[in-house]
Amino acid sequence: MDSRKSIYTGGQQHGSNPIPAACLKNGLLVSGAVYGADPSAATPGAPDPGLDEQCAVLFARIRDIVTAAGGGLEDIVKISIRMADPAQREVLNKHWLQHFPDPASRPARHVEPMPAGRRLIAAEFMAMLDREPS
Repeated sequence: MDSRKSIYTGGQQHGSNPIPAACLKNGLLVSGAVYGADPSAATPGAPDPGLDEQCAVLFARIRDIVTAAGGGLEDIVKISIRMADPAQREVLNKHWLQHFPDPASRPARHVEPMPAGRRLIAAEFMAMLDREPS
């Protein structure tokens, strides 16, 4: 029986809470919440990052997590996305197509609304890895 492995990455901290970015067991990688912006890291008085920038950060963080677990974007099977304004999917779709350009090989996706605030987008994902990191 394979043991459960916590996956930690830089930029995926949950304050002082002892929570990993993701968990890997028997090749199944399941993330916690992944954000495109971290309100606690914002510079006071600086403008909040817009949706385009938050999408770029979100996908970079997703890539970092799956890479830390020993996989790649091609291993992701589903991404659940929450957006402050789901009507702005064209911004999300631009980043989606950059990371998943092949229409025959894209993960499933679900988008739902979330309360508006400094975080404009967040996601959780699942991936199937062929092997676990040593």
